Amino acid sequence: STGRPKGVAIEHRTLLNLVQWHRRAYGLRPEDRASQLAGLAFDASVWEVWPTLATGACLELVRDDQRTSLGDLVRWLSDRQVTVSFFPTPLAEQLQDFLGNADLNPEEAVEAPELSLRALLTGGDRWRRGPDRELGFDWVNHYGPTENTVVATCTVVPAKPGGEPLPPI
Repeated sequence: STGRPKGVAIEHRTLLNLVQWHRRAYGLRPEDRASQLAGLAFDASVWEVWPTLATGACLELVRDDQRTSLGDLVRWLSDRQVTVSFFPTPLAEQLQDFLGNADLNPEEAVEAPELSLRALLTGGDRWRRGPDRELGFDWVNHYGPTENTVVATCTVVPAKPGGEPLPPI
């Protein structure tokens, strides 16, 4: 990034392609609840909002004060019964450490089985390590420049002890 703000125009048909792919890939249904966590200036917000609304699913909006505490955010996911959520890569890496680890969060301990998640979608940065244990939902790493309408490629990241190997882009 140059550090200078830029705008990228995308065609309606490429957005429609993204919406249709996302709905198929994650089996979105009207009874789903998806989070809207990315800031509106981040292209991932397009990917959170449009497939969800086009499916007739519920789009759960995260309050700003819930974004500052991983414990609050995880409890919010559980309380709202979110089934599909996007977490930027650095936050997803923190989440994999947080879930099920009472040593890291004794007052806020939340086990993955308490979550309704079936897919945690990540992207926006390079992973430093993959998940080291099964948590009961798919971790899916995504990559794509905004000019390609957000997602150009993705892969399910298998849980491996030690978090290796790193998820490919």
